[in-house]
Amino acid sequence: MPQLLFKRQFLDSIRNGIKTTTLRRWKFARVYPGARAHVAGVGWLKILACNRIEQADITAADARADGFASLKDLLDTLRKIYPKQDGDGRHLYRVAFRREDSSSPSPVSKPFRKPSKKASKKVSRQPAKQPASATTPKKNARKRLATRIRADLDKAVRQSGSLFPHE
Repeated sequence: MPQLLFKRQFLDSIRNGIKTTTLRRWKFARVYPGARAHVAGVGWLKILACNRIEQADITAADARADGFASLKDLLDTLRKIYPKQDGDGRHLYRVAFRREDSSSPSPVSKPFRKPSKKASKKVSRQPAKQPASATTPKKNARKRLATRIRADLDKAVRQSGSLFPHE
């Protein structure tokens, strides 16, 4: 599942339904209509549209949907967030979304259910497990490293509201 990162200043607008779009500079679209994306501190967003646009085509209506008072404010913020736009090989994408109800479950998580005593008494007719291969320690090390990196990134976002605190 994709994750969209937002600066802390935009989180309340998303929660309140004021901000329903975001503009991103990507090499290719990272989300697609119908998908869900997670936003830390907000929850799940349903992606309604993701269209490549040109900066000259941005309107005042786009600025209001993005939670800005004016087109000038939006363009100033875009220049601040993406200062080096010339020749970076990236394109501007308008992502429209709707905040989903916080009670809806994550599509990747399933509730844990303890096996019943009856199920645990069943005799398995499967062959005994083979000893772990030599690559298992590498896989486990990669999982631990990925988990630690995710935890550090989450901590950085919680503390500063962004992965890029100097912007």
